[in-house]
Amino acid sequence: MRNILIILLLSVFWSCTSCNSGETKNDIDTSPDKDSNLIDLDNIQSDIDTLVTDLDIIDTDTSQDINEFPDTDADCLDLRYNENTVKTDFPFTDKNGKPTFCRPGCDTPTETDPQCVRNIWEWDNWEKYQKYLAAEKEDTNQEWERECYPWPCELPDMKGSTGGSLVSKCDRRLSVNGYRSTMGAVWTHGMSNGVAGMLMNRDAVEYDPEKDVFTKIGQAAGRVSYNKSRYVFPVYDRPYDKEGYRSFVVSVEKKNGKYFYEFIYNNEINNAFMSNPSFVGETWVLIQICKGDTKFCDVKYSRTDKWEWHSLDIGSVYEGNIVGNKLTFLTPDETADRQIYYCDLSKYPESYKECTKATRKDGTGKYEKGHSPRIDEDNENRLIYYMYEDEGPPTLIEVNYSGENNPEYKEIEVDQYMQPHKVKGNLMMFTGWRGSKIISCWYRFDKQKSYCPVINNEGMEFSTFDGKWWLWRNSIDVQIRDTECYCKEEGICPFEE
Repeated sequence: MRNILIILLLSVFWSCTSCNSGETKNDIDTSPDKDSNLIDLDNIQSDIDTLVTDLDIIDTDTSQDINEFPDTDADCLDLRYNENTVKTDFPFTDKNGKPTFCRPGCDTPTETDPQCVRNIWEWDNWEKYQKYLAAEKEDTNQEWERECYPWPCELPDMKGSTGGSLVSKCDRRLSVNGYRSTMGAVWTHGMSNGVAGMLMNRDAVEYDPEKDVFTKIGQAAGRVSYNKSRYVFPVYDRPYDKEGYRSFVVSVEKKNGKYFYEFIYNNEINNAFMSNPSFVGETWVLIQICKGDTKFCDVKYSRTDKWEWHSLDIGSVYEGNIVGNKLTFLTPDETADRQIYYCDLSKYPESYKECTKATRKDGTGKYEKGHSPRIDEDNENRLIYYMYEDEGPPTLIEVNYSGENNPEYKEIEVDQYMQPHKVKGNLMMFTGWRGSKIISCWYRFDKQKSYCPVINNEGMEFSTFDGKWWLWRNSIDVQIRDTECYCKEEGICPFEE
């Protein structure tokens, strides 16, 4: 009789918990009110505890029966709360021995997120979304909070700003609705395939200027790089100002309108710190990675279809890019400061010393100093850099590596200081000076002509372009300009025939 009663009670118990579990999941999926969800869970747990107590009173020898129904959700913590993320022993290892954020028995990998990258920032996304909902509830016309859930998603009611202090009607300010760019002296944005990718408020944010739409890509602990529809950035498992945080590197690639997330780098102690932004190409990525915030750093590169990392046996590099299989960078070496190298990554160099040094010896036997090397995005065999010298006229150096063992050099005298940022065929975008202000300009190689804006009140740093769109940053803002519009307004037309 007791066994029959136990079976009946267990049947009621499991059917009820299954019922309530389904309702709770639906509540979480459709309702932003996390507190109401937690109250329901507490009530369910109370009923379970009471039922287990009653079972013990009926028959003390029931442990074997109860254990036939193991608690498979014991380790599937709700990752919307940071204490649960920190408590979870990320990362795990998948069946192929690779690191993953998918928890065994808890998470189902998807086509766009096979390693469950979203798990590592679910708490961050949820907290920011709750803050936005609270602000909207207080004032539906509020301007300082914008958020969406789950990432990636379009940020609601967020548009580029025009007018005000902007110098042209062709300009838009992208630092709006409480979003700000970094004031650091490194690249944290880029443009390709029609959109801008940016670091704003420690998040990776995409802006489509044709649609005037912002999309939140994910949490980014600084050092965002974007090119060829791919983002590379570090992520943390807790706020960056908390002790003991774990840091990893992820990639997000946009293909056919979808965002594909990958966990691409981790070290043995889970504290991969990115000392400088990465170089992102279509086939290769270079990262500058340290063990925590220390001097134990290395420059590594990998193909994007394998994520197998190789060292260049150097601690850091500055300025440069990747086009096709070719990499260029600036670094001090044992001979001099500001030396420029050009590498063929398809040969898998084991040291930067296996690459070709582009900077040359002068008549006295000293190496010239270079500035801001850039490979032409239309021709991986063409390298441009600025001659960084105190004497002599401003000079660009063009190197043609078509004949691999016999590069051809060409010196181009220009009308001002030029720090190349992007070279694409006959067009180059560069940073120069107007008085004490940094200014962003264009240069046409075929016409040997510069195109600089008429008015510049705020400074223009880290400028780049894609098609007609011209992107730059000043001390606190990211701005974008429609160059076709600006040509009609001011007559400055780098795309002239």
